[in-house]
Amino acid sequence: MRHVEIISKFNKKKDTMIVYSDVLPHSELLKSIEPLYIGSFPPAERRKFDYVETLLEKDSVPFKMIAATEDGELLGFLSYWDFGTFRYIEHFAVDVKKRGNGIGSGILSHFIEQSEKTPIVLEVELPEAYDARRRVDFYMRHCFIIWKRLSYIQPPYEKGGESVEMKLMTLQVNDINKVKEMGDVVRREVYKSINEY
Repeated sequence: MRHVEIISKFNKKKDTMIVYSDVLPHSELLKSIEPLYIGSFPPAERRKFDYVETLLEKDSVPFKMIAATEDGELLGFLSYWDFGTFRYIEHFAVDVKKRGNGIGSGILSHFIEQSEKTPIVLEVELPEAYDARRRVDFYMRHCFIIWKRLSYIQPPYEKGGESVEMKLMTLQVNDINKVKEMGDVVRREVYKSINEY
């Protein structure tokens, strides 16, 4: 059984507390995340939400999720895979009405702090469109490196789905061979059929 870690940080701008907590399956918090998850990612870049809950239920799967709330209201979430030697950020979203207030930086900084010195990898869309460039810039402000010359294809989330060309970004890793290994682990472990877990 997974435990719930709750950490509160004071929001000086609003004189309130932002609470970072682990998300558990079948929780009200998880239910509140579903619309943000579905609205933030196109179908080719996300799994069906009931699979998210299934992954959270399985102690043998290194899939986890944290959420940030303020006065009980969801601000954003980050889902990740903890492979021991590195962590992979699968999805990260902030409520569109809350963006631009440092919430995303707070969530990511919290995650980096909790990861200690464990390397982190994530996928980003090709930095061609304005929004994609902004996302890359956001991660670069948090010291992530984009591996522009490394070819990377995100496998489909479900049978018959489409693959998506992406780029990898990393924190605490500057060796291209290590990044390739991390990408291989992500493709092999994260994009399995739900029936394989």
